[in-house]
Amino acid sequence: MSMHKGAHVGKYATLKDTPDGTDFRTIAKIMSDEGQVMSFGSARNVFLSGMEWCADAILLEIGERASHERVTAMARNPNFQSFVAETMIAVCSEDDKDDRIGEKT
Repeated sequence: MSMHKGAHVGKYATLKDTPDGTDFRTIAKIMSDEGQVMSFGSARNVFLSGMEWCADAILLEIGERASHERVTAMARNPNFQSFVAETMIAVCSEDDKDDRIGEKT
């Protein structure tokens, strides 16, 4: 599976070049426009919290106990972020394909 060529900004991957990808500032603006007060930093923190959850789940699945520091470092790694995004896109694409096949029967 090839990696998406998302740009790296600081310590975070940005997937603006991927389908439906966006940046933290845009996410914060959309959320604020919809009545949920959200800053750029809050959007980033919510994203990183999700990445930490993914990192922890993956490490547990392979039988590794990891310190909070290791999980945090993994979640902040742009390569890990790109991997999670690519995997989610691939799974969703497969689900969409399965849905289209189910509609034909």
